[in-house]
Amino acid sequence: MLEVGCGAGNTVFPLLEANPRAFVYACDFSPRAVRLVRANQAYGHGRAAAFVADITQPHALAGDVPDGMVDVCTLIFVLSAIAPEKMPQAVRNLAIALRPGRGRVLVRDYARGDLAQDRLGSGRHPQRLAGDFFVRGDGTRAFYFTEAGLRELFEAEGFRCDDVRVRATRIENRARGLAMDRRWVQAAFTLGKAGAQAGGMDLDALFDGGAPEEVEELVDLGAALGAVRVRSVAREHRHTLAHTGLMLWEAAPALARLLLACPALCAGKRVLELGAGASPLVALAALRMGAVCVVATDGSPDALRLLEANLAANAGQVVIERARLRRLAWDDAAAVQALAAEAQGPRESTSYSRRRPAAASSCSASGFDLALGADVAYVAEAVPALFAAAAALLSASKEARLVLCHVTRRVAEERILAAAAAAGWEPAPPEAGLSAAAAHALFGPLRLLVFQRRAPAA
Repeated sequence: MLEVGCGAGNTVFPLLEANPRAFVYACDFSPRAVRLVRANQAYGHGRAAAFVADITQPHALAGDVPDGMVDVCTLIFVLSAIAPEKMPQAVRNLAIALRPGRGRVLVRDYARGDLAQDRLGSGRHPQRLAGDFFVRGDGTRAFYFTEAGLRELFEAEGFRCDDVRVRATRIENRARGLAMDRRWVQAAFTLGKAGAQAGGMDLDALFDGGAPEEVEELVDLGAALGAVRVRSVAREHRHTLAHTGLMLWEAAPALARLLLACPALCAGKRVLELGAGASPLVALAALRMGAVCVVATDGSPDALRLLEANLAANAGQVVIERARLRRLAWDDAAAVQALAAEAQGPRESTSYSRRRPAAASSCSASGFDLALGADVAYVAEAVPALFAAAAALLSASKEARLVLCHVTRRVAEERILAAAAAAGWEPAPPEAGLSAAAAHALFGPLRLLVFQRRAPAA
């Protein structure tokens, strides 16, 4: 769940008490309100994450709420405090966070004709800013909605209106002989399967035509690696582009931090990254922790092109000559076989950048020691091919490891484990160093799965 405008948590904590399996993201514009939520005794149970956010800003929830993972969002007297021209961006941010096709927004707010609106619009000094938008005496603002206006706001951003109605209540003060007519609008909206976006676009159109937004951000990976510059496509366009590897997802920085917190995982190893996309974070972290070589792979040429640029932008932080890029679709038997052959013995190979001279490969002998994947297990049909490719590319040693970090999206963990078993993998026994690193690096719905080759039957 996501509560926007959480205040001191008067909704968050009753929801958690009533729903023992729920996890709630809670945000507010006020740092003080967020501090109050975090100070609540019930907050420390690992079932809530409170953070400061201005919901009217682009990407306001990025980094705090996983895209496409929220089932229900509540907006209780929040939209009315936002200037009308900024409301569409606020709703757009919710669409990014909600599950396509079934994520819901529940709204309660002020309705046109409310007593408070009549008072603000009358008297010697009307406090109307524009239309149904007013400023109160304390400087706060209030917008008064119509059913049609609220419906249009959400439908324009890809939502379906399930219900919208005005609730009118007359409150009487008999001692003073006053009757006060209060009006609130209540509504429920469901995000469409494709959100507010539709169609498709290639990378050249993206960067040259300027329709979806390109972003460059600094990802702080702590003292071990510092701030990494990452160029990617804004995740609000995840329904516009066919390949989501052009975007930066939650698991990549989390897995990178895990590697940096557990040096033994990569030190002296030949490392393969599966489904790297455009993110350089995992490869850079593996190199910093002493990997002999890192081969980052993806099935999309566009993603590899952007990954190459991102590695070049951060080349001074590691021995970048140890990194190589390869195009690899997991179900492409010829490509898997070619990469497996490349990992069998020393040979000349292309370095990470086409502008650099060829560098000798350090990936030799009997395959890779470690395979890494960040947010790669989200298409059910592709998961068996993922494990089969890993089985063909990793060393036959019992010490070889396949490490996956992801937010569970469309593929249940039971299905992932079954696909792993079918390809000859089993969960690796817990390792103290790795477990401690995971506790430090992972949060909220992020999952870590570590596999080893299954021992042959006696």
